[in-house]
Amino acid sequence: MSKMIIKRDGSLEEFNKDKIFKAIKKAFISTNKTFKDDDITSLVNEIIILINKDSISVEEIQNLVEKLLMDNHYYDVARNYILYREERNKFRQFRYALTKEVPSYNLNRVLKEIQREFNSPLYGLDKLLYKYLSKKIFKMNEDERLHTLIICAEELISSEAPYWDNIASRLFMVSFNKEIKDNLKKYNLNDFKNRLNLYVSKYHYDKDLLIKYNDDEIKTLERTINKSNDKLLSFSLIKRILKEYLIKINDEDYIETIQEFYLLISLTLAKDNEDKISDVTTYYEKLSKQLISLDSPLVNSVLKNL
Repeated sequence: MSKMIIKRDGSLEEFNKDKIFKAIKKAFISTNKTFKDDDITSLVNEIIILINKDSISVEEIQNLVEKLLMDNHYYDVARNYILYREERNKFRQFRYALTKEVPSYNLNRVLKEIQREFNSPLYGLDKLLYKYLSKKIFKMNEDERLHTLIICAEELISSEAPYWDNIASRLFMVSFNKEIKDNLKKYNLNDFKNRLNLYVSKYHYDKDLLIKYNDDEIKTLERTINKSNDKLLSFSLIKRILKEYLIKINDEDYIETIQEFYLLISLTLAKDNEDKISDVTTYYEKLSKQLISLDSPLVNSVLKNL
């Protein structure tokens, strides 16, 4: 039976010795001393031997790592491992503090990505937390608290720290995607083909789309949507798309996502092409990865009719 790790949130995960190897190796690298991977492998194997039960907590494993490093006279490595552990703990505390402010939105995953991808003191979540706490009002509901977090991230944008724009956009997309999900359920529009029928019949998209693409093609192309590309959006671009293009019912309930918007532009651009399925995929990838601007003549030929 595989050994299990008890994570800090109480959930279980299968023991992975590679994670321990990587953590120890980082500590070795930080000392700027020569070492062999075999030395680290030996330490990891010792740790595995010392784990004499079916499950063990993350903290217990970290304690074993520290003890073994000291016992094997890797004092500098042990010190750096302890410092690394303390730094990670601080990161975790800031992340949890922000997540607790809006528990229904489960921000932990997004905040973890932000910490990993914007690994600089300029983008520390401590800055976001302290600014948020200075603006927080006691009787705010969750939506208001998340809105305040987004505003705080936007206010942190500067010439020295421009990527707070991207952080603000990621926080906004958590809120916006939840809104979309709720609205699609509210109007019974979870099926993309049903939404496409609505977009064409009551809103501004080209009526030829339902003629040029059959049901199977539409289903195939729907699968090209990549929600993870939302993280490439700037906050200013999000605001522009919401204000000028996205469809909403009763002038208040958005039902169209930004990635869907990119797909619909792509469908329109390729509708008369011989190899239209492949071309839609190409157009969508370039749009969703910000390789084609909305202001390009090609895209503007579609947007001017929306």
